[in-house]
Amino acid sequence: MTDRLRIDRLLPAEVRRAARSWLGPGDIDDRIARVAWSVLVEPGDGIAGQLIARHGPAAALEAIAGADADSADIRAAADRWRPRWDAGLVAGAIDAAARRGCSFVVAGDDGWPTGLDDLGPHAPVGLWIRGDAAVLTSASVAIVGARAATPYGEHVAGSLASDLSADGFTVVSGAAYGIDGAAHGSALAAGGRTAAFVAGGADRVYPSGHANLLQQIAASGAVVAECPPGTTPTRWRFLARNRNIAAATLGTVVVEAGARSGSINTAGHAGTLGR
Repeated sequence: MTDRLRIDRLLPAEVRRAARSWLGPGDIDDRIARVAWSVLVEPGDGIAGQLIARHGPAAALEAIAGADADSADIRAAADRWRPRWDAGLVAGAIDAAARRGCSFVVAGDDGWPTGLDDLGPHAPVGLWIRGDAAVLTSASVAIVGARAATPYGEHVAGSLASDLSADGFTVVSGAAYGIDGAAHGSALAAGGRTAAFVAGGADRVYPSGHANLLQQIAASGAVVAECPPGTTPTRWRFLARNRNIAAATLGTVVVEAGARSGSINTAGHAGTLGR
């Protein structure tokens, strides 16, 4: 970075004032800095997480250009982040979220799923949520599995989701076709709560065939993203998203999946976390 990244330079005063009501209670500089980190880094960036833990989110932005930038790891990370360093992207993310009804929650907020803290430096810097963030703090179980699911697999996923909903659990999944869709749909049909962790922006409709499902999830539960509004899903972001599904829930059920399925990746995260 060629200049110190100060919050008072990050956004004009009028933009910061407009953002204050949307960003909610707490330290406005801290929250804007977390939005900036969400724009700058890919999900789960451990270097960013370590810097934020050491300095706090606002001071960590300055630290990139300070003494800590003498570290080879931080210099390499700064090279990755530099193409995204644009105050307009930060202001744009805040504006898009406000217009599209998304909220932004961080660790310590009432809507923050505390299980994510177990990810340490790989925890999200914040979550963009379309819907009710409070859903994320209730007891929850993840149901995941193959996109190309068999009818029997979808039946089992639906039965599990329905039973869990009846017992008061929130059903968490990834909004994909197959097992994910069956789990979300059955939870909704049972009058239960469900949350979808997505790999792009919370405002993105992906997959397109689940536009109505995602709308229903947002209306009564939550669509949750680690990336800012407008972000396109990628293979890496799907894999990174899986750690959040595993960490935010009490346990993960893989209903049906191939040996190389992303659901096995989710189960691996759950096992590592002791879920």
